[in-house]
Amino acid sequence: MKRALVTTVVIGLMAGMAAADGTPQAAPWPEQLRLMRYFIMNLSSINAINGINLTREQAVQLRAMAREIEAVAPAAPDVNAALRPDFAEVRDTYLEDRTLLLAGQDVPDSVEKKVHQARTIESNVLRLSGGCPKPSAADCLRCHGEPSAADVRSLPDNKAVLAKDPAARGTGAEQFQAHEVCLLGKAGMALVHKYASRVDGIMTAEQKDVIGSFTCCLTPPKSMSDPVRAGQAQGGEQETKTLRWVRSVPASTWPTSKAWLLEKYRSALVMKAAGITEAEKEKVAAKVSAVCEKARGLSDTDFELQKDQLAGDLYATVHDSNKNAPDNYRLFMVARFLIGSGTVEAYDRLIQRLDTQKVATK
Repeated sequence: MKRALVTTVVIGLMAGMAAADGTPQAAPWPEQLRLMRYFIMNLSSINAINGINLTREQAVQLRAMAREIEAVAPAAPDVNAALRPDFAEVRDTYLEDRTLLLAGQDVPDSVEKKVHQARTIESNVLRLSGGCPKPSAADCLRCHGEPSAADVRSLPDNKAVLAKDPAARGTGAEQFQAHEVCLLGKAGMALVHKYASRVDGIMTAEQKDVIGSFTCCLTPPKSMSDPVRAGQAQGGEQETKTLRWVRSVPASTWPTSKAWLLEKYRSALVMKAAGITEAEKEKVAAKVSAVCEKARGLSDTDFELQKDQLAGDLYATVHDSNKNAPDNYRLFMVARFLIGSGTVEAYDRLIQRLDTQKVATK
């Protein structure tokens, strides 16, 4: 008994120790994964809430439901937890973005660029983690084992490493279930299902049209007074940059580069269209491939004339991928963004701004 007690105490002390250089011990890997998922969903929710011009009455009704869900869902992850170095940079950038979004402020280009870089870092870590899953695990480790690389930012040949095929995972439906239960818990997920129709009934036809095909997004449009698809700019600078890169790749390396790009799009679909099937992902990949091949085949002049249309087509391949989803799925996802865990603070801040505006106009 004494030996067991001593062993337990020693293990407990070791778990709380910092590294030899004084760096705090990083949080368990599943907790780090959960924090990254929380940021993606929370930032997207704030964009959705800010972007559909809710009235004060609507915001109050939605906040009431969000409070009920928050009461039964697992506690939000600790945003100040010690993380692996690359995730720490991602966390700091997302917190900067979140501060602006909660205040209803525009996100400057400098921060938007940092958010894009942070998302790339996060995606690269997740890409590596998919190559070392633990199928017998009951949590995130089932699909996302902790990568051996301590910091993806220092990988000597980033693209080559990340181009490797990930290990086989569960179906789209299984991934969707796991991601939602991770943050909402089973009780919270059940409440979102229960309130999905009520959320739909609160919104106007115009609001439903705007948010009906909403997917995860981390930054809003330049002007919050003129929201485009609830915080999602349609086919813009990023898609054009991608197409310019596509055109710059030499013919000799294009097959490899194309395969890498298509896999990035397939991976993104799991986040942007949770529950999408393998067949649907391949259909989207085929559309992306067609847009890229068309862009490569154009002369410089023709590309400049058609780049906006091509960028819009490329954007639509991912962002419109859930338009034909079943009604119950669309209703769930709209409710997920508007009343999911972590949204109460967004409503508190929105209602405060609406009250301030009302006083200012008197």
